[in-house]
Amino acid sequence: MGKEQFLAFYLSSGVVASFSSHVLKAVRRTPGISLGASGALMGALAYFCLSHPQSELSIIFLPNFSFTAENGLKGLMAMDTVGILMGWKMFDHAAHLGGAFFGLLWYQWGQQIFWSRRHRIMNEWHSYRQSQHPPPSND
Repeated sequence: MGKEQFLAFYLSSGVVASFSSHVLKAVRRTPGISLGASGALMGALAYFCLSHPQSELSIIFLPNFSFTAENGLKGLMAMDTVGILMGWKMFDHAAHLGGAFFGLLWYQWGQQIFWSRRHRIMNEWHSYRQSQHPPPSND
C-alpha cells in the first residue's frame, strides 16, 4: 500500500469506526461522541494481522508473552464483542469493531476493487485537471 492509499484507508477506517460507534449509541439511546481514531488504528491493525497472520506480536507490558497476529486480532475482536454485550464503557468497543471490520473488508476486497479501477480513475482525474488548468501555450 502506498502512502496515499494508506492515508485514504486510514481515514476511511476512522469514518466507518465513528459511524459504527454512532449507530450503537443511537440504538442504545446513550449520548456521547466518537472520533474514530482508535477504530482507525484497529483497521490498520486488522489489515496487518490478515496480511501477516503468523507474525509474532507482544504487549509491551508483558515482554515474555507473545502470540501470532492472527490470534491477537481474534482476541481483540472477541474482547470488543464482549465489551459491547456487557455494556463496558471504558473503551469505544463499537468503534474498534467497526474499524477492524473495515480492515478485514479492505484486505479481502478493497485492493482488488481499487486496483481494477485505478487507471480509469487516474485518467479521468488527469483529464479533469487539464481542463481546469490547461498548459501554457508556446506562442
